[in-house]
Amino acid sequence: MNGPNSPNNVVLNLSKETNKLASSLMNFKNIVFSHVRLYDNNSRWYLCSNPNWAEHFINKQYFYKDTVDKFRIDSGSLNFFPWSCFENNSERYEDLRNDFNIKAGISICKKHDQYYDFFHFGSPIKNLNFYLAQIECFTKFIPYFKEKAKKLIAIAEQNKIVYHPPQKLLSSLQQTLEIQKKQRELFLKQIPTNHFAHKTINCLTPRENECVTWLNAGKTADETGIILNISKRTVEKHLENIRKKLNCYKQTQIVQIMSEMIS
Repeated sequence: MNGPNSPNNVVLNLSKETNKLASSLMNFKNIVFSHVRLYDNNSRWYLCSNPNWAEHFINKQYFYKDTVDKFRIDSGSLNFFPWSCFENNSERYEDLRNDFNIKAGISICKKHDQYYDFFHFGSPIKNLNFYLAQIECFTKFIPYFKEKAKKLIAIAEQNKIVYHPPQKLLSSLQQTLEIQKKQRELFLKQIPTNHFAHKTINCLTPRENECVTWLNAGKTADETGIILNISKRTVEKHLENIRKKLNCYKQTQIVQIMSEMIS
């Protein structure tokens, strides 16, 4: 399908418009941005702020190397992946480094009922700490982009590509994701919790923010206590105070408030 209205050409055309919407990132830190939505049935669409990379991405068929059914992404919360953990896609990232001067990056992912959203941020900067320091900027850019790009997203939705990945690719990806899961847990420990502050939780103390962040990451009171070096009872007391401050009856309501940051 290579006609003017083929999904591949739609990706290229939308890339030019995406570039305009993401110009603030480029001006900020020379960051290249892309938004990928992968559905449970393996259909997908792709928006990228770099038209040259989008064309290369299509020509090399990297679009078809992403799969969804083996991703272990926590529902209703933000998931972070430094690009160094995508070992099975080394050719793609080698191309980014050598041909496009994009040396490293980070992906922010969220699982919805029928699809996964991936927001990729890359730049010529290699240091992982740089990307950790920009988490607040990235998480705030995501809802801004989704609002401004509504028309582009609607067009992309109408031109999804359906792909049925070979079984051996899924098997190798499954092995890689076991590694990714451990790396992600280590990665999340390095992120200052106030980067996740939503306007409705500014009333929380620093320790309460830490507790609610780990709750959103799927940790129990026991696990949170171990991470923060406090007792389980202290964690439960903090969560009780959080529920009162946010007028929540259940912990799931707290998680919902956090997840609405980019929903």
